[in-house]
Amino acid sequence: MAAPIGAFQRPQPAAAWKWTVFGLTLLVLAVFGRTLSYPFVPYDDALNLTENPLIVAPSAAPLQAIWQAPFSKLYIPVVYSIWYGLTKVAGAAISVDGVLTFAAPPFHTLNVVLHLWSTLWVLALLRRYVHSPVAVALGAAVYAVHPLQVEAVAWASGGKDTIFAALAWPALWGFVRFCQRGRVSSAVWATLCFGLALLAKPTAVVLPGAALVLSWGLRYGPNKLAAGSRRRGLALSGGWLLLALPLAWMTMEVQPPTAAAAAISFGQRCLIAIDTAGFYLWRMLLPWPLTVDYGRTPQFVLEDVWHWLPHLGLLAVLLGLLCTRFRPGLLLPSLFILAALLPVLGFVSFDFQVNSTVADRYMYLPVFGFALALAWAVDAVLGMQWTSRVRGVRGVRAVRACYGCFAAVVAAYACLSWVQAGFWRSGESLFEHALQVNPRSPLVHHCYGAALVQAGQLDAALEHFHAALRQRPVFRPVQYNLGVVLERQERLEAALEAFMQLQSELKTWPPAFIYAHPTEADPEMFEAPARAARLLKRYELAASVLRTAQELFPNRPQVYWHQALLAADQGQNSAAALAFRHALALSPDSAAIHASYGDVLEAQGDFRAAEQEYLKALQLQPGFAAAHINFGGLLARQQRFADAEQHFRRAVAVAPTMALAHVNLAILLEQTGRTDEALSAYKQALTFDAAREDARQGLARLTHLSSQGAR
Repeated sequence: MAAPIGAFQRPQPAAAWKWTVFGLTLLVLAVFGRTLSYPFVPYDDALNLTENPLIVAPSAAPLQAIWQAPFSKLYIPVVYSIWYGLTKVAGAAISVDGVLTFAAPPFHTLNVVLHLWSTLWVLALLRRYVHSPVAVALGAAVYAVHPLQVEAVAWASGGKDTIFAALAWPALWGFVRFCQRGRVSSAVWATLCFGLALLAKPTAVVLPGAALVLSWGLRYGPNKLAAGSRRRGLALSGGWLLLALPLAWMTMEVQPPTAAAAAISFGQRCLIAIDTAGFYLWRMLLPWPLTVDYGRTPQFVLEDVWHWLPHLGLLAVLLGLLCTRFRPGLLLPSLFILAALLPVLGFVSFDFQVNSTVADRYMYLPVFGFALALAWAVDAVLGMQWTSRVRGVRGVRAVRACYGCFAAVVAAYACLSWVQAGFWRSGESLFEHALQVNPRSPLVHHCYGAALVQAGQLDAALEHFHAALRQRPVFRPVQYNLGVVLERQERLEAALEAFMQLQSELKTWPPAFIYAHPTEADPEMFEAPARAARLLKRYELAASVLRTAQELFPNRPQVYWHQALLAADQGQNSAAALAFRHALALSPDSAAIHASYGDVLEAQGDFRAAEQEYLKALQLQPGFAAAHINFGGLLARQQRFADAEQHFRRAVAVAPTMALAHVNLAILLEQTGRTDEALSAYKQALTFDAAREDARQGLARLTHLSSQGAR
């Protein structure tokens, strides 16, 4: 058996570990406590949480859908089930749009609690390898507050990593315990946790290799190994690997390599892996500045030797240290980090690699290797004062100074993490910091632009979208959002041009590819140019685009909906009715389609049928403000003013900041001679939209009449 890393060994009373747990809890809360009140940020929180159909559709059977198939190229049913359950516990409500709405604090609370849970399991695991309780505590503290952990903990969508790690650490601990003592119960516990971890994140396929590394490293720990520990470790890790293979195959199927990724040779992938490993080594030592997108794509790394050569030099220094007496303290941590990072080192392609091969969240588990190396270093230094290698008061003081340096490192990491966590307080602060670190990031420009669109700052959003396209000319979500913003600005020709550039690219894809990978081509990217062309009265172009969409998405009701609107605009009433019936047959519970059908029937003069469609829409979605407004307009046209007022007031109640609702109410009140109430409603409309012309004209008209009456 190899000699232990540190010779220092003292009793470890239970009371001391209780104080260690208490201290780690305070440390985690001090660093990450303020994230509990943070909101969602426009960085995939919409995709994963607030707009995830598996979570926000209250009328569906979400749990069944969650476990049936992958969503957004990931099969993580454990994570989605926990998030769905959290929305129920957190008091989610149904919005006026008919979807679940919920606040972010419960998700941030879950992340912090699970991070503390993982830290305590790391503490228990470190005790298997390190002699000194002080070194163990410092190692666990490094894992808890290392700045690379911030992204996973402070980001609501980082729950994918914290939930996965909360299952992975018990699995690894049970694996190590089984290797040491050979208890079957430990193997069963470890395998159960491993199976759940596989269903929480595909990255769990690294656990068999990481566990095997940890079992091999037990020779360096303070506890004696029972006979047959190596055989037990090999057998259990082999069983885990068999369990992981089907999920690994599924992940590769739903995340196929792009054409650019497929063209990268194995030798180039080795260079990418070297750059990735060196980058993470540097960030573990000096974790600043950090960002959500480093822009280290395979193309960036390979285009210039100086992009990866410094990292190769850093790895060469590490290899040199492995050939010295520091080898025992560095080999096991290095092997663990490599094993835990293997799927995202660059040897195989993965989705986020189009933005960057490296990301902080990928280090959430591997940081344990760095914590173990630091704990062994502390153990060795502390052990020196109890050996003949340090003599006299000066020697003891030097050792204690080294101990103080290690504590200062932990404190520095905690301060950096506290600062880094502050950037996640809003999308604006997150993206501004990210652009300071990497101003050429198309991903950050896209996300920042999308956030500005939600805030109504359309001109500023366009600047970021154009900046993103300058860095990545083919960026489908940006091209789509650019067209949407131009359409909202009523620049329909420019919007149609942006949409058609995107649609022409998607149209060249084989239908079989889209059927196999439906998330690659959003049907809205076909429907948007059809809508813009229809508004510009370019009906043939709109019809052509919709025919393509119908071929690719034959069961999508929105395609038939757009065809119905196109037919109605051309006066083809029977064709419009037929298309609406097709759409409602595919989606009978769609309040939006029923309300739209009501709009078309009203325009055609069929008031009775229109009223029936509006009533169906409001029955399905009582808080549908637009349906209340349009139905109220229909009733007002029929001189049914009392009923119309009821629907207008209902629209104001469910959407109090919608200027259109206040304007329609004001017009009705003006028509019925209630001037003072109408004047107040016009003022309310201008409060929410000061540039609304009909409200300004109505206010001016009533003010003029009031002044004449006063005379």
